[in-house]
Amino acid sequence: MRAIMALPITLVLTFSFGGPVPADPPSSDGLADHAFISVAYDPYAEFIAAAAKRFAIPEHWIRAVMRVESRNDPSAILSKGVMGLMQIMPATWAELCIRHQLGDDAIDPPDNILAGAAHLAELHDLYGSPGFLAAYNAGPGRSEKHLVTGNPLPVRRSTTWQNSCR
Repeated sequence: MRAIMALPITLVLTFSFGGPVPADPPSSDGLADHAFISVAYDPYAEFIAAAAKRFAIPEHWIRAVMRVESRNDPSAILSKGVMGLMQIMPATWAELCIRHQLGDDAIDPPDNILAGAAHLAELHDLYGSPGFLAAYNAGPGRSEKHLVTGNPLPVRRSTTWQNSCR
């Protein structure tokens, strides 16, 4: 049973971090144009790099959250109104915009990535690792309640999500 439950997590981790890396296609002069290639494969690379630098977090945290939360769909709007690539709650978006002088469009990838990165950095400062991932997924309120009362987080969802983001 554990092997069956671990398979999806193993696959996500393998293809996210340990899977094969495609070779750069050769350019006409025989040199790879890395800037062009990275944009061609990842339209969000520039925004992710800027957000990671601004909030001093690893780029792979942002990529993992985008992959797990929205499957890299910038127009994703799911339960409770969570929005964009990083699936930010509307109230969280409003708070982050004020604290960090972010843009005005929660769905716009650069703005959404900045907001998600800011939120990840704040939660990491509060809960450390790996607690910040559970707080991002379950919400800081649930995480606080869990820490104070010992009541479990929604184990299946938060634990699976947390493992998928590593």
